[in-house]
Amino acid sequence: MDETIPGAPADPAARAASESSAAGENPAAKRPAADKTLGEYWQELVEYLTYGLEVRGDLLRVRARNLAFRAALIGLAGVVGICFTILGCVHVARGIVNGLSAAFASVPWLGELISGVLLIAGGFGVFFLLDSHLKKNSLARTMQKYEQRKLHQRAAFGRDVRDQAAAATQRRNGVSAAATE
Repeated sequence: MDETIPGAPADPAARAASESSAAGENPAAKRPAADKTLGEYWQELVEYLTYGLEVRGDLLRVRARNLAFRAALIGLAGVVGICFTILGCVHVARGIVNGLSAAFASVPWLGELISGVLLIAGGFGVFFLLDSHLKKNSLARTMQKYEQRKLHQRAAFGRDVRDQAAAATQRRNGVSAAATE
């Protein structure tokens, strides 16, 4: 009896190939590497490269989305924080105005004037204190960075940039003095 399935290949090798492809197996994977052509290697390389690039692209898109979401949350938190700070400042200012106006009950505008001047002067004072503090800290960090760099140069080369500059100046002055004689 003939056990072939109608419509199936009669050749046993062809039948095995069709059964393996039907089962989801890759027939090229069963083929020895020596039978692969240069074009097949190239196609495989291109496939792997495009797969890797697609994965990288997806990772970048996810990172960008997460970064945008975090930025939006930070922005929203910043806006809420600023609103609460402004509201607090308004309440403090109104309290100062009302307190000084009550103290100068005969001339209420004087309380408003004094509190306005105090608030403006306090704002400028805080600004200048913060500015001087930030400049001083920035200068100290910069000086420390360059001192560390010079220590590294001394350890690595036996001299630092100042020593090198002084030696170059001495060579230049020695050459110019010898040239004038």
